[in-house]
Amino acid sequence: MASFTLKATERNLKIADYLSVEPHLKISREREHIRVEFGGMLSISRLEIDAVAGGIADKEWRELAKEIRQTLAGAKIREFTDIIIGIWPLRKEGVFVRLDSFEKRLIQEAAETEHRTISDFVRMAALEKADQALIKKSMIKKRVEATKKQTRETEIYG
Repeated sequence: MASFTLKATERNLKIADYLSVEPHLKISREREHIRVEFGGMLSISRLEIDAVAGGIADKEWRELAKEIRQTLAGAKIREFTDIIIGIWPLRKEGVFVRLDSFEKRLIQEAAETEHRTISDFVRMAALEKADQALIKKSMIKKRVEATKKQTRETEIYG
């Protein structure tokens, strides 16, 4: 799991409380520090932090990102703007995809349009498609189960 550590300041304790609702996060207190462990992508929104921490100035936002970056293990800050800190776990697995030149140019152009690398674009598209396929599979399974239940009830009650 990826992780980072923050000093246990009043502001950071509020941030930890805000982050603790995320199911893929594990937050623990270690003496004067807060340890945040996570298994997937983590997006920290300045607007939401602003609401829970009672305001966060530009300097404090940059300091928060710096504190995260200095203690970050197993992940990388891939997005930092005035409103978001985006942290992605390091990827260790690879998939090789064969494309013809037209397909590669098409994907490259689409990736550039979204300001992503080809690898990130293909990965995100594949993950979206995987989610859709699994949702579809789940819906079909529920329909089959409902049909079986209805058939059993019809057999029992006529």
